[in-house]
Amino acid sequence: MTEQASSHPPELFRGITVPSSSLNAAHLVGDLSAGSRVEQPDGSFTVADGNEYGVYMSTNQAMVTAAYANPRHGRQIPGLERLTYGIQRIPVQEPSVGILYRIDPQGLPLRRPQIKSSLMGVYNNGFVGDEWIADFVPAAHVKVPEVKLGADALHKELLIRPERGDVEPLVQEIREEAARRVEKLKLFGNALLEMTPAQRLNSTRIDRLIEETRNKNKK
Repeated sequence: MTEQASSHPPELFRGITVPSSSLNAAHLVGDLSAGSRVEQPDGSFTVADGNEYGVYMSTNQAMVTAAYANPRHGRQIPGLERLTYGIQRIPVQEPSVGILYRIDPQGLPLRRPQIKSSLMGVYNNGFVGDEWIADFVPAAHVKVPEVKLGADALHKELLIRPERGDVEPLVQEIREEAARRVEKLKLFGNALLEMTPAQRLNSTRIDRLIEETRNKNKK
């Protein structure tokens, strides 16, 4: 059952990450819908961790930014799937994109989510804040205050704060920048493949290779 509109918070936040090569305009200007669902033995549907199925949103922007809109991991680059370097066995991956959504909850049929009992101790990732869910959030209720192109072995994170909510023109710009980064990462990965496994664990050699790759074809 949905709660009365008068009890709704003034704004809510949601975050996702997607592979940079999969980014499209719908991620920035489209409706928000729930992701993949899992059917339970009783016939009900949940999200992957067993909690109630729906579009999850939180009152805590910091939590959403850190836990859900922070692009930490990328998709494997073809030909480099098994390649790692350094003592920590770092993979060479394409950057991913993190998207933060600000949602106007007025008029939305919101409800409190049913949280699986075994997950109550980690509910909301230990951050202070309240979570709400809806079956569907129309694009008219959504703005994108922040988009991040994630860091990788050669590049720093790129943070974009769209002006006046005009986000659709950013899609091509982000995809082109990500593609440029992937080409550099391929150069880096192919050079790593020429090293012995022991050499790929040598931090001095790796640091030198990173700097050399960054400087290649620099305009």
